[in-house]
Amino acid sequence: MAFISTIFALIVFFSLPFILIGLIKPSLFKMNSRKKVLITGGTAFVISFIGVGITAPDQPEQTLATEANALSKEEANKEREEEAKKKDLEEQKKKEEAEKTKALEAEKAKELAEQKKMEEEKAKQEAEQKRLEAEQKAKELAERQRLEEEERQRKLAEEEATRKKAEEEAAARAKAEEEAKAKAAATPPPAPKESFQNCTELRKVYPNGVGSDHPAYAPKHDRDKDGWACER
Repeated sequence: MAFISTIFALIVFFSLPFILIGLIKPSLFKMNSRKKVLITGGTAFVISFIGVGITAPDQPEQTLATEANALSKEEANKEREEEAKKKDLEEQKKKEEAEKTKALEAEKAKELAEQKKMEEEKAKQEAEQKRLEAEQKAKELAERQRLEEEERQRKLAEEEATRKKAEEEAAARAKAEEEAKAKAAATPPPAPKESFQNCTELRKVYPNGVGSDHPAYAPKHDRDKDGWACER
């Protein structure tokens, strides 16, 4: 019985480190979860502990109480250590998650700031483009108005020149007509034209003949063409 009790005691002794190490790193014992480690180690510990109690030789009650108390303290210490490790792991995990979240937020804030900067730059460029287009349109409008005004002034000048020319021509015609009328009024009416059949009849009236400026002059009476008709 003592041998069997010793075996159970060894199992109890090794099951506790198994549980602690398995909770920290389950893959070391080829287990994929801490729960499985806890169930396996805990089962072995409980069964072995019961086996030790059954197979252990009779001992004084004080010795048994002392050993039970020692085991309880050891288990309590191990549980506190386990809880502390769990707490540390959780805090570490929370810290890592918080840092990760903070880094993501910082990256997002940076992206938003860059996007805002790009949008502001784009808006600035668009505003500048609109300003330049407005200035160009204003210049084109001013140039078009200037050309239209020049064309209008040119047409007005041409119309004024045409009007003045027409007035001057009308005045010149009126003056010429007035001068012609005045000249006609000042010029005595021509003497009535006299006609003679031959020089004999002409000499009866003008014995010495007549000159070319005389109303009775006729080229047919001026045979020698000297400008004097029917001379003697």
